[in-house]
Amino acid sequence: MDSTVITAFIVGSLSVVGTFISAKFTSNVKVARLEVEVGTLKNEVRKHNNVIERTYALEQKVGIIEHDIRNIENDIK
Repeated sequence: MDSTVITAFIVGSLSVVGTFISAKFTSNVKVARLEVEVGTLKNEVRKHNNVIERTYALEQKVGIIEHDIRNIENDIK
């Protein structure tokens, strides 16, 4: 074989290997970023759910207080 063909084959092979390595590295970085973002979203959902639970508990307490106020008003009359 001619040395030009051999050189072209070697350069082409190294180029393909470099492309695969680069694609693998980029893929790993994207996966890591997505995992961080998913973790952040999970924390935000937990905070939101906590607020909803606390709001529900407060609404129940307010309902009991309103009922007690109505009873006191009726006793006063």
